[in-house]
Formats: sequence, C-alpha cells, structure tokens
Amino acid sequence: MLVAFFHRLRDLFLSAIYKYDAVAAALDREATAAKKAKDWDRAITCLRKVNARRGEPSSVRLALYLQQAGRFDESMREFRGLVEAVEPTVNRSLAHATPNGRRASKATHLMQIYDKMALACRREKRVEDAARFAALANEQQAIRAEVSPLVKAERKKKIAEWRARWGIKP
Repeated sequence: MLVAFFHRLRDLFLSAIYKYDAVAAALDREATAAKKAKDWDRAITCLRKVNARRGEPSSVRLALYLQQAGRFDESMREFRGLVEAVEPTVNRSLAHATPNGRRASKATHLMQIYDKMALACRREKRVEDAARFAALANEQQAIRAEVSPLVKAERKKKIAEWRARWGIKP
C-alpha cells in the first residue's frame, strides 16, 4: 500500500516536470513482475501496450522477452523494427544536435541493439548469427569512438561561444 502511494506520488511529480506517461510506467513495472514470474505472455502484452502508448518501439526488452518465450523469429522481427526506427527517432529527438552528435547517438543505439541481438542468438545457439551481430555492434562502437571526440570539441566550442555572447568568464 505504501509502495503504491510512493509510485503514484513519483508519477505525479514526473508528469508535472517531464513528458511522463504514468500508465506506460505502470505497464513497464507489470512487465517486469510478469518476467520474474516467468509469465512471458503477460510480460509481452504489457510491453506491446507500452509501445502502442508511445507510438514506437522503445526498447530491446520486448524482443528479449519474445526470445525468452521461445518466439525467436518474432524476436528478430522486433529487433529489425528497432534498428529501422533508430534513424528517424534520433533525427526527430536530436534535431537540434550537430550531425556528429546525431551520428554518435545513432551509433550508440545501434550498438546496444546489435549487442542484444547477439545475446538472443547466443541463447538460441545460433553461433554464426551471434558473431555477425557482435561484429555489427563492434562497428557501431568504433563509429561512436571516432565521432565522440568531434562531438566533445563541438560542444566545447558552442559553450565558449555562449560564454562570450553572455560575458560569462570560464
């Protein structure tokens, strides 16, 4: 009872500050509880509802739950949907960022997705597929490592411009 009160209080606070969906958060918690109980169908249903509320696939959890439920092909389709959603999602959410900033963010997201795809394939004993997805994750990690110093330099330059504009000393 007390825990539910604090969850509700937190949800009200966050919804006032951020674009926070308390229903999606509750469904996320329910999915986690269902996973712990090995009730994969309920967990998958909850995560599908979360995605429907948000209007896009939002995490690798659904794909991993599908794999753990023995629905590997469906899991791979979900992963492919996540990969396809990266570019438009990053472009929309980071429209203000520099091209290098968007490139680094895309690489980070793709690296995480490919890493989890490799995990799902290892669990299914699909060694060649796991190696292929691990290699793709490594490629994205290399892109991120290449672009990160550029992003940092761009950010530093932008901060210096703002400080000069507003007369703020470093």
